[in-house]
Amino acid sequence: MTSHVPGEPLRWEGFEDSAVTPEKLGAYLRDLRRLMQAFHYEGSFYGHFGHACVHTRMDYDLESTEGVRKFRQFMEEAADLVVRYGGSLSGEHGDGQARAELLPKMFGPEIMQAFREFKSLWDPDWKMNPGKLIEPYRLDENLRLGPGYDPWQPETHFKFPMTTAAWRTLPCAASEWASAAATKVESCVRASASRETKSTPPAAAPICSGR
Repeated sequence: MTSHVPGEPLRWEGFEDSAVTPEKLGAYLRDLRRLMQAFHYEGSFYGHFGHACVHTRMDYDLESTEGVRKFRQFMEEAADLVVRYGGSLSGEHGDGQARAELLPKMFGPEIMQAFREFKSLWDPDWKMNPGKLIEPYRLDENLRLGPGYDPWQPETHFKFPMTTAAWRTLPCAASEWASAAATKVESCVRASASRETKSTPPAAAPICSGR
């Protein structure tokens, strides 16, 4: 549990997949930790250290204008750091919108132009996943949160206590969890009506039995 630690601010992806050569890992982690401290970010390191691929989640403030500005500055400096080590922005998870804007730091203009020309050959109308790697959206654009974050607070019929571990995964997973719970309740109703347990998934058994 590195994303949602009880009693601590929520932690998010961002610079969570960098990689260097294994012999450089120790020095790189120390420099990355110093950079995080300079920005007052907290986060645990984990991942695939045998291959020097580093995962982490950090407590970025993505709900204020100053917080987003600070997040962007950190991402740019962290990218510069891993490039100085001859490493990669993404060792495993890929770049996408989260880091594509930073790719020129790693590849340089000539290689980026080659990527652009290659994509244009196969996708001349730029309809396949636009804005993700070539001519990407900015890394601080289209954020799930952002300074104007004002999530919908619907009135519900089922109770979802805010103290449960599942609910702490808001906003990214709570909707999926709630949907799954509703599906299990529906399965119980269906089983009760049909008197056939075969229509009840095993995961719904505790709900149906009242446990």
